Parts: sequence; structure tokens; C-alpha cells
Amino acid sequence: MHSYLLNIISQKVSLTDVDIDLCKACFEPVLFPKNRVVEEEGTIPKYLYFVVKGLNSN
Repeated sequence: MHSYLLNIISQKVSLTDVDIDLCKACFEPVLFPKNRVVEEEGTIPKYLYFVVKGLNSN
């Protein structure tokens, strides 16, 4: 899953091996079931999310 994030970042800037290792250490892949609300409206998020698939803007 890191490959999606690294691909997006590398389209804008060059990444060194150290940068790639740092991204892999700091970003943890998380899977949520379909139709799950990741963050409730009106709350302060604890995490920053990078959505790879499944964005729904009802």
C-alpha cells in the first residue's frame, strides 16, 4: 500500500532511499470495511489519512 503514496509523492518531488524508508516508517496502512465512516463530522481527527480507494462523497 505504500507504493500508492510513494508514487503520488514522487510525481512532485524526487525521493531518496532515506525518504522512502521514512515514509514507510511513519505511514501505517489501515483498511476499513466498506461504508465505514473514518472520521465523524465535528470531531478533531487524530490521524491524517491518504485514501487509496473508496472515496465516496454522498
